[in-house]
Amino acid sequence: MRRGVHGAVVLLLGAMMATLWVALGPGTPARAQTDQPVFTRYDETLSLDAQGVATVVIDATFDTGNGSSAGPALSFPRRVEVPPAQGRPRFRQLTNTITDVTSPSGAPTGVRHTSTVDTDLFRIGDQTNQIRGVQHYRVSLQIDGLVTPTDSGDELAWEAVDAVDTLARNEASFTIEAPGAATSSRCATDLQPAGSCPITSNDSGVSASVRDLAAADAVRINVTYPSGTFTDVSEDYTVHRTLADRFPLTAVDIIGGLAFGLIGLIGSVGYALTQGRDRRWDSSHAGDRKPPPDTRVVTGRRRRVPLRTEPPEQTLPGEVGFLLETHTETDQITATLIDLAVRGFLTVRREDDSSWTFRRTPTDASTLATYERTVLKRLFPKVKGRIRVTSSTGEASRAKGSFTTTREAIARRVGALGWFRVPPDKARFRSHRFGVVICMFGLLTLIPFVGFMGLGLWSAGIILAGICVLAIMPFTPSRTPQGSAVLEQAEGFRQFLSDPDPELIDWKHSGDVFSRCLPWAVVFGVDAQWTALFQKLTDEGRYRPQLAWYESLHGSVWATQGHIEALSSLTSSFNHAVAAADRHAAAVSGLDDSE
Repeated sequence: MRRGVHGAVVLLLGAMMATLWVALGPGTPARAQTDQPVFTRYDETLSLDAQGVATVVIDATFDTGNGSSAGPALSFPRRVEVPPAQGRPRFRQLTNTITDVTSPSGAPTGVRHTSTVDTDLFRIGDQTNQIRGVQHYRVSLQIDGLVTPTDSGDELAWEAVDAVDTLARNEASFTIEAPGAATSSRCATDLQPAGSCPITSNDSGVSASVRDLAAADAVRINVTYPSGTFTDVSEDYTVHRTLADRFPLTAVDIIGGLAFGLIGLIGSVGYALTQGRDRRWDSSHAGDRKPPPDTRVVTGRRRRVPLRTEPPEQTLPGEVGFLLETHTETDQITATLIDLAVRGFLTVRREDDSSWTFRRTPTDASTLATYERTVLKRLFPKVKGRIRVTSSTGEASRAKGSFTTTREAIARRVGALGWFRVPPDKARFRSHRFGVVICMFGLLTLIPFVGFMGLGLWSAGIILAGICVLAIMPFTPSRTPQGSAVLEQAEGFRQFLSDPDPELIDWKHSGDVFSRCLPWAVVFGVDAQWTALFQKLTDEGRYRPQLAWYESLHGSVWATQGHIEALSSLTSSFNHAVAAADRHAAAVSGLDDSE
């Protein structure tokens, strides 16, 4: 009985040993415990010859996990950092060449090579022939440039596993063989704690090992050998150029940068002070639009102009508004609308909800300026072949299109009047184009000046010159003597409207002075002061308004107090309507472009 039990135990132990031999024996390596491909074993041997050229042999076991793979990928750095020279970081250029790839397990051994500035990537296998399970590879390559002779000895800087490598390694060992014994050695990884890569050194070489090396975790081995261990080492270095290297602040760099910047600054300011200044007649009377024929033209600051109670002769508010601003503004369109109403081309009505309604009158508009006709067309468009006769601020804000044509027509009208030496939009475009060209040229010089010559301030100076040209854009439009005379008259009239004095108004000969001057007050931005004055005069009974173009809440301007002052809200309401129409047109244009 006892002998039977003993026999059963022996048989059981034998079966267990057989199972372990099948599972762990050399013929069947252990499978990876992950779904991702992994190196279960990775042994790398580096042999250095007398010239420092390394022959590397990699013996590895690759497991595809539960999936398939085209094969492993191995990455090697193309440069490694070495001791600095003259305080600047240096890099040794490496040459990586695969000489042979074999697979004892029969896996495909084709090699596809790609490279970047810093890395050589070798993909082993065949994309059209996927592999599964465990495969064995033996890779041989040659690396030139790992050894750097220094004053303290011959330095070997070896990135045994590159930081961009995407494969984990369960077990990895590294061996370095050289013509002489090492004096010091060190092994470190990027992600694992210190001491996780033990390294030993003896007369036969240097050995290091690491376990559970994650993907993208580099292994760096540094070994020092006695000076002279390696002879005739081929050295190819690159110096890491920092931002300070690009801008060395040498005398040549500083002088050149300042010269370019000063040329741009002086040229821009000089242009603004000469070509960008208004011309005017050297007349003793400010605003004189018909001086004697022999009156000379001068440049300089605007003169102090006397107060005027009348607008500039033979001008319209929208045109003078452009003359003041040198570009179109919404209040110029609003002033034109009110001026057209005052002149009998439409009427204005304030509704119970404080909105505004416009009604077109039969007055013929054929004699109007182009920009005035565009205002009427925008407010009263054709619908099914018939012109609408009523509109409102709400409908104007939702109108198809925008008031862009009105803005462009105002600019063309002022250009035709000869009030500017060069049309403002054209003058600004010239300045903008010239400034952009200079800036682009400065950016293009970054390649030779910064990249190769270390003269970064030269490029900065050129770009600064372009910025100076762009900065003078608002000052490039300059007025002619005729334009300056109109401007002086307009400024004198603005003084009167800004602080109106009823005692200065010639009530007998001024007609409906309130209506006639209201568009000008709008374009000068003082309509609130002007309407407030006449509301006060109306409430006091000193002024009886006769506004054929302005209908009150109940048909009489006397029905409700504050009715004249309410006209100031017409300005803001119509300004908002014009802005909303422009935004709507821009949004529709953007949708059309995207389609």
